[in-house]
Formats: sequence, structure tokens, C-alpha cells
Amino acid sequence: MAHGRHSYFGDEGEMTDGPRVPPEGQKYYAGVGPRGGGGYDPSAQDQPSSPCGVSFVTEQREQRREPDLREALARETAAHAETRRRLSELALQLGLTEARERRAIAEDLHDHVGQALAVMKIRLETFRGNAIFSGSNAEIGEMLRLLDQTITYTRDLTGTISPPVLFELGLEEALDWLAERMETTQGLQVAFRVNGSARDLRDEQKIMVFRSAQELLRNVVVHAGCDSATMTLTWRPDGLELAVADRGCGFDAEKADLRTEAFGLFSIRERMRQLGGGVDVETEPGRGTRVRLDLPLDRPQGDQS
Repeated sequence: MAHGRHSYFGDEGEMTDGPRVPPEGQKYYAGVGPRGGGGYDPSAQDQPSSPCGVSFVTEQREQRREPDLREALARETAAHAETRRRLSELALQLGLTEARERRAIAEDLHDHVGQALAVMKIRLETFRGNAIFSGSNAEIGEMLRLLDQTITYTRDLTGTISPPVLFELGLEEALDWLAERMETTQGLQVAFRVNGSARDLRDEQKIMVFRSAQELLRNVVVHAGCDSATMTLTWRPDGLELAVADRGCGFDAEKADLRTEAFGLFSIRERMRQLGGGVDVETEPGRGTRVRLDLPLDRPQGDQS
């Protein structure tokens, strides 16, 4: 009686002519019939009770690969986290660089263009008084009105680019100015409140909190469908909290993709995260929205509470 031919897997999975004996002493067979059809010879010696040698070997090889796959996955995950951290740091630095450039442009507008326009107005008014009987009073009056409009536009542009009050007087005064400006330019009434005593902030902290407040109030104008909002700044011994709330249409936070720039919340989250803070959003359709920024600060010297 002709028996089937038997082949075996070597160390790297190739077919060999003899059995491979692993450390535990068990033989793994791959049965091959006389015509290569995968037959199995039950009369052969030392065979396992089930013709499943291939699956045994495959399982053994997969088990050997699992630690390598886990290590590779851990390396990829760590590399991804490091890349994200570096990108976030780069975004923060780019934002701060932009803010510094804006501040420099705003100072140039104020110190040079604004001052020059103010001097021109004073001299033109003096000339108007001296030329009262020259018949040019109407033309001089028109020039003064144009100058007034240009001065107002330049002042507004300076505030839009970088409000000097933020660096000259501080965050509280800048937010109060922002609330008034939103009513003047956007028709949004903003009730601004302050709790606690002001703390000293670094420039990057002032810049990022102020810019976040601007975006949140702009969201109210664009998305909330209402004409009023509240903005509350709370100083704590270990940090500050800024809350912007409205009674507008709200939205479904579970369905909305807050990672997108649709509400500007993604960039605000990244700014706060880079400064060690966080963002909390409370909203429901038809119930308005409340966004709270939390920024940790160093405790004042002597404060051990």
C-alpha cells in the first residue's frame, strides 16, 4: 500500500524533508497527498491526532510576531504624539509671532499715521480761523470732516490689529474695551463682569485669552442668533476663568464636530492646552451656549492657601 509523502516547515516557514522538533519536543506535520492534493496518511508514525500541522505552525509564528507588532505600534503611537506636540508648539509660536507683528504695526499706525493726522487737523483748524473771510470756509470744513473720518478709521484699525489697551492697561481693561466695541461695531450688547483681584499675566497669556474672547463673541454674532451676551472674568489664587454665555439657538454638542473651525473652538482649545489650560462647552439646542476657559497661573509669592 502506497503511503503519502510528508513534508515539514523549517524555521522560516519553508517546506523541508524532515520533521522540525521545537524545544518542547512536539513535531508539527503538514500532510501532502500523493498528487499534492493535501491528503493525510493515518498510518504514519508520531503524527498528531489531528491533521492540522499547518495551523499549528502558523499560530506559533504569529505568537512570535505579536511582541514585535506591539513594539512597532508603541513606537508609532509615541512618534505621533511627539509630532502633534511639536505642531501644537509651532502653532502657538506662530500665533505669538503674529500677535507681536500686529502690535508693532498698530504702534506704527498710532505713533506715526495717527499723530500726523492729528497735527494736520490742528493746523487746518488754525488756518480756517485765519481765513474766515477768504471764502474758503466750506472747503476747509469738508477737509476737516474727511480728516475726522480718517482719524476715526485709523484708530479703529489700530484697535482691530492689536488693541494698545491690552498691553498698556491689562486684560480687564482690554476685555471691557472689547465689550464696548462689539456693541458699537456689531450691535451685540455684552455685559462684562469681573470677580476677584487682577493678577499679572505674561504677554502670551494676555494675547491668547483676549483673542479667544474675540472669537467667542464673534461666534455669538454669527451663530447664536441673539443680540446680547455675558462675559465674566474670574480671578482665582491659582488661575483665571473666562466665561462667555448667550441665550441664543445653541447646538447639539454630540453631533457638532468641535474639531473643525466652524465655531473656532478647535483653535481655542489648542491655545489653552499649550498654556496648560482647558475649555468646557455647555450647550443645548434652543437653550443657548456657555463656553468656559480655564487658565492656571502661578500663585502669588506669599500665598500659601
